[in-house]
Amino acid sequence: MSSRRKFVVWTWMDDNLPMFVGWGRYGQQHPAKKLWAKRAGADSDLNLWLRRFKSEPHRIDHAGDVRYYRHEASSVAKMFRKKYQADGRKLLDPRPWGTKEGGGASRMVISPEFTIFGSVRQAAIDQAVNPCTITRWCQEDGTDWDYLN
Repeated sequence: MSSRRKFVVWTWMDDNLPMFVGWGRYGQQHPAKKLWAKRAGADSDLNLWLRRFKSEPHRIDHAGDVRYYRHEASSVAKMFRKKYQADGRKLLDPRPWGTKEGGGASRMVISPEFTIFGSVRQAAIDQAVNPCTITRWCQEDGTDWDYLN
């Protein structure tokens, strides 16, 4: 077996209903066990659901002992998600709320005139510049543009 075939795909089930489809690199332990161990971290739909259990929920490993290449694992996981969603299941989101990693709320921006914009994109449209310019202005000293916390 090739050393690059290190990825697995799994589904966590709750009362025989799929709740989450994941994929990841199988190293010294299964990636599902890593997620399970970090369930007390950031708030996300997945972490809140996992916290309800005293032990890891029922896991179905797709393809058994077969390992996938990275792109294969990603495609297989995507296929299972589409299948479950077509069956009317809403799968849990693993991304933390309100963070950059989670794709959460946009960062609000304040201009030198104290105009508050709901996002960098909104400020860029209003100022007729590229969003990268607004980001640069917010990060540079002396421009009086800033992010709102």
